Amino acid sequence: MTNGHTVYDERAEAAILGGCILERRVPLEIPAVGELRRDDFYLEKHRAIWEAMIYVSAKGQPIDPVTLRQCLRQMDRTKQAGGSAYLVGLATECPAGVEIGRYAGIVRRYAAARLLVDVARGIAAKGEKLTVDTVDDFLDRAGADIIEAQEPLRRSTATTRGLWDFGRLFGPDQSHEEQSASEFIPTGIYEIDRDCGGWPVGVMSIIGALPSVGKTALALSCFAHAVEQGIPAVFASCEDKAAKLAHRLVKRSGAHTLRDRKAWILDLPRLTPSRLRIHLAPLAREGVRLVFVDHAQRLRPDRNCNGRTEEVESISNDLCAVAADLNVALVVLSQLTRSKDWSPLKTPPIGSLKWAKALTEDARFVLMLGRAEHQLQSNAGRRVDYRHPAWFDVAKNSEGPTLIRGVLMYEPKTFSFVPPTSAERAQALAAYGQSEPWTGVRRGGTFGDPF
Repeated sequence: MTNGHTVYDERAEAAILGGCILERRVPLEIPAVGELRRDDFYLEKHRAIWEAMIYVSAKGQPIDPVTLRQCLRQMDRTKQAGGSAYLVGLATECPAGVEIGRYAGIVRRYAAARLLVDVARGIAAKGEKLTVDTVDDFLDRAGADIIEAQEPLRRSTATTRGLWDFGRLFGPDQSHEEQSASEFIPTGIYEIDRDCGGWPVGVMSIIGALPSVGKTALALSCFAHAVEQGIPAVFASCEDKAAKLAHRLVKRSGAHTLRDRKAWILDLPRLTPSRLRIHLAPLAREGVRLVFVDHAQRLRPDRNCNGRTEEVESISNDLCAVAADLNVALVVLSQLTRSKDWSPLKTPPIGSLKWAKALTEDARFVLMLGRAEHQLQSNAGRRVDYRHPAWFDVAKNSEGPTLIRGVLMYEPKTFSFVPPTSAERAQALAAYGQSEPWTGVRRGGTFGDPF
């Protein structure tokens, strides 16, 4: 049914309510039903009945015309809900209880369409009053409003979200091994993939390092490794142009290796979480699983904030929502705050991340990177153009164990990190104060191979 630009399905709304009456409960274990909100229903009488159902269910009472009528009478909304006769007739509107989830999906889609129409009208009205001073804020706010309007569709986009009983969760058709493996994206760094699993999917991770130490180079190495493994990925940069990033990737992998891969570079200097979501949403249908965001200090919030700390909290929360909603591994590159309290040869504390409190509370995986050869004062002002070691620590890992003192070698000619030989690794660990010597044998020759 349509009313001007208003679209809704009265029979689908009634079928949901009728199905709840037939089952004498609100089937919250069905994700599409459990995620419904009052405003998803268009007709006011259906909104009133849904509120009464939630209230009755919360009290542990069965949902039937008697309990609903009593609840609506207490709320003084019986007439608004269509009367007692309408409640009794609702049970005939649902052909089968198993269809409730499908009807709920229809209602949510119409709710998202109505909300998007209202937002579009508001954007058009604001567009008529634009000035030179307000155009930038208008563009940022319009994108955020459009994303927010799609909230009814983003709820429980994956069929596995919702309330699960143990009979379904541990049933014979559930393969927990496959599900566990699918929750991580390989980093290409053997030690991390072996001990920590890789980049966790659906959450935000962080690569932290001082300026010019190699955050971008490490991220590009991980990005290229994923792409070469057939994992669709995106590299978003708020500073470097796409041509520069492409040049560094070619130096590492070669154009012929990357040309036909499913991967993208997002080159936007004025990047906000909502703009990132807008660009990633269509790519999610292409199977994107890994997203890097470089130069995080240049990210801008989607809303007005009081001070930089509040801005970072807003950005961090929104990035976590992007990762969860699109079900991707989101890796953010963050600088460290220079301090005299720690040596370049020692592990930078996780608190040295800029705005550490806001970032580390939201991040589920934090990788700290150091290159003492590059940071020592004896090399200040000179480009280190020879192969030299770098080290990394997994300072936080909510999905499993942390990892202290792994070693990689930086290759300036290819702008990339590669595995060390056993001699290089032992020498590096000795220089960085590692007490236990490494005794393994390197078996591979590319990024991602075991040493």
